[in-house]
Amino acid sequence: MKNYIRKCKSCIKSYYSILMPNKYIKNISRFKKEIKNYRLSGLSIYDEQAWFRSLQRLIIAQPSEIDVAISFYRDSPSLIKLTEFDADKVTLISVVKNEKYRIAKFLRHYRSIGVEQFAIIDNGSDDGTREFLLEQNDVSLFSTDIEYTTNRREAWINRVMAYYGYNRWYIVVDSDELLTYVDIENHDIKSLIAWAENKKIQRIRGMLVDMYAESFKEFDNFETDPYSQTCYFDSNTYYEEQSTRLDIVRGGLRARIFDMPPMLTKYPVIQLKKGDVQGKSHFLYPYYKNVESKCYLALLHYKFLPQDFSRYREIAQKGNYYNGSIQYKKYVEKFDQIEENGSECELLYEGSVKYNNSMDLLHIEPLCAIEWKAL
Repeated sequence: MKNYIRKCKSCIKSYYSILMPNKYIKNISRFKKEIKNYRLSGLSIYDEQAWFRSLQRLIIAQPSEIDVAISFYRDSPSLIKLTEFDADKVTLISVVKNEKYRIAKFLRHYRSIGVEQFAIIDNGSDDGTREFLLEQNDVSLFSTDIEYTTNRREAWINRVMAYYGYNRWYIVVDSDELLTYVDIENHDIKSLIAWAENKKIQRIRGMLVDMYAESFKEFDNFETDPYSQTCYFDSNTYYEEQSTRLDIVRGGLRARIFDMPPMLTKYPVIQLKKGDVQGKSHFLYPYYKNVESKCYLALLHYKFLPQDFSRYREIAQKGNYYNGSIQYKKYVEKFDQIEENGSECELLYEGSVKYNNSMDLLHIEPLCAIEWKAL
């Protein structure tokens, strides 16, 4: 009943938008005009008419996402290297830029849980990331030098999914996110997909779990493996909110230290069906599908490694991330305060838990253990 009510609310919102003809017609007209010269250019699109209709529906349901729809056609990435891929295997998609310091760890982790094919979109790396990826036998490499924006990121990911096609499983994650779940040591990604198909879940819900060291000052002491010291997470600072689009989790380190409760909910593992579009990095359209799953997945979020600090200053200055890069401006402000005071910002608190294995995730209340017996 709960899901049915949310589905009705989502549909009502879409139809309500249609009842505002001026806004609807204006947006659709702009969309068609903007993509006229690009519609058949760039990466090939599996079932292009279906994507065109889906993007129009996205604009109707959420007019603010029109730039995602336009960029899908106008800003297509180029294919640099294609490896053999199997439609029956999950494909991991990620956008990267200058990630040489973390990309090897990223690939190693996902290979260890059973991912066998990667589709990486490189956004103008000049630190050796691109060259490293070209050497990887399981990585198909796509490339774009267009300046990053949040909406373009979603468009690039949608375009790559459109290239590979519907009715396939995808993992969509950032390079600082390592997917895990309770008892992952004994159940790899194939088991996860089999479980989801058995439960008829098309979008498996997860949450970002911000990982941190004992203090910010310790970042200066990292030598070869910053991940080994970035091993703590909050256990009891998370809380949930409900909306018609998804069940939202907030809290964690960034709420506690930066007084900024970001949305932590994500759907990193999805079975893409006709009509599905990633309009936001945290959730997909149609929205009613987002409430089919409890929170089963954790994305260990290594957002504060040593090399990230100078990068965040650049992002804050450019303002090209969500909401004018407001999150990154907050980070920079806090870092500057610490530096000016010559102090050490302690990150541990009484609810901090050290991550040793996936069973430690049971300390986080919104997370649920997967019912593996359902297999």
